[in-house]
Amino acid sequence: MIPPSLFESKISYPRFNNKSEDFGINFEGLAGGVVLDDFNNDGHLDLMISSISSKDPLRIFLSSKESGTIKFFDITKSSDLKGLKGSLNIMQGDYNNDGNVDVFLSRGAWNDVQGEIPGSLLKGLGNGKFEDITTKAKILTTGPGQAVAWGDFNNDGLLDLVVAYESDSEKFYPTQLWKNNGNGTFTDIAKEAGLAAYHGFFKAAAWGDYNNDGKLDLFLANLNGSSLLLKNLGPDSSGVWHFSDASHEAGISDPKHSFTSWFFDYDNDGYLDLFVSGYKATLADIVADYQNRKNNGAKAALFHNNRNGTFSNVSKKVGLDRVLLTMGANFGDINNDGYLDFYLGTGYPLLEMLIPNRLFLNQKGKKFVDITTSAGVGHLQKGHAVAFGDINEDGAQDIFEVLGGVFENDGFKRVLFLNPGNKGNWIKLKLQGTRDNRSAIGARISVFINEGGKKRMVHRMVSSGGSFGSGPLEQHIGVGAANSIDRVEIYWPVLNKVQILKNLMINKSYTIIESN
Repeated sequence: MIPPSLFESKISYPRFNNKSEDFGINFEGLAGGVVLDDFNNDGHLDLMISSISSKDPLRIFLSSKESGTIKFFDITKSSDLKGLKGSLNIMQGDYNNDGNVDVFLSRGAWNDVQGEIPGSLLKGLGNGKFEDITTKAKILTTGPGQAVAWGDFNNDGLLDLVVAYESDSEKFYPTQLWKNNGNGTFTDIAKEAGLAAYHGFFKAAAWGDYNNDGKLDLFLANLNGSSLLLKNLGPDSSGVWHFSDASHEAGISDPKHSFTSWFFDYDNDGYLDLFVSGYKATLADIVADYQNRKNNGAKAALFHNNRNGTFSNVSKKVGLDRVLLTMGANFGDINNDGYLDFYLGTGYPLLEMLIPNRLFLNQKGKKFVDITTSAGVGHLQKGHAVAFGDINEDGAQDIFEVLGGVFENDGFKRVLFLNPGNKGNWIKLKLQGTRDNRSAIGARISVFINEGGKKRMVHRMVSSGGSFGSGPLEQHIGVGAANSIDRVEIYWPVLNKVQILKNLMINKSYTIIESN
């Protein structure tokens, strides 16, 4: 037995409450993905939820505000997507720059269970409905895949898609880089770009410009070996873009068994850092880790950007050298202090593996503290896709999570942990690219604030967050105790320029259109 004292949070935090039943989104299902974003452009966050089961439909919930209260409505039956099932991970982006959210569904993960099942590309129609255009877009993928990510790697203003697979000793599945042709179709250029040769049991893909050269680099998390940091070298003399393995020179090594991963600037120094969660542990390892005893579990790694093309593993320094066994995860700012926190969906397919999902609070970029017990979010079920977002529009980010395992008898209800609120101020920025991709994925935001007489900056990169779970592309940025914003600077990669905005107010939402 583990003493209850070992679960106690070192600092107190107001308790979150599961309100999924109140919102009508507490249906049961197996492991799956989630996209939390605005599907019908009405300013309210909607939900798309998938399941790995071939029996479970893709579920779509549109929200509306009635008498000041947000309510969700299940439009699954009228969405014309009845035949789309069996997706573990779903990711959004506006691939055709029409202002509507599009979604890619990956399939086949855990190849001994699912195998070679094609993914699907859904074109958003702007009314909450979607059209399956996989064949029309010529983006037919076949293989055991979960690791997918949208990003404009060649800065042509069009979102491209990377899909990495689960290769093993018996079969090799080359990584695919689907270049957006700008006419509604895609072409796999992974071989000429130097990506097709890389293989592993890839569980996560994440884009991020780690060296601030204006080009998106790629990280691939490998469950059965070393992960890869692939540096974007740009185009050669013939215009072909290339990537090279920079893992060794950048100091990216452990953990050797990794799963969820993402780029974020956890200490607000203007450079992207990298979080990589270890994924190899027994139940005994988890118990031993809680008791601070030696164990053989793979620990998480937080790589701090040294701003010279290299990283340092600061996990022990910041309190994250733990065995977390993370499957789904995402990040957000739950107390609006400007520093990014994260929530981890934990577990393993075996039925015995019931361990708390965990919430870590960022302490001004210096340390992370586990506030799971205090916040009341340590659910024991298998944790998968996670999304942060201000669902009830009270200015505080809530946490939605897809719970449930992969076996038919291991399903569970979805949960919505409603943020109890806080005194921190915020600003929401929905960026709209004109030369850059319209959804602005990859653009960088710097918010300059004066807080208690001290000036500081809050930095964000536009993305949907973690590698397993997709939050809104509109950026919710906490500004703490600041009662005004000095200015906002937006870096647009395509034209390599900075757009400066002034006179923006706190606790307000803005749409920012890229200036030419």
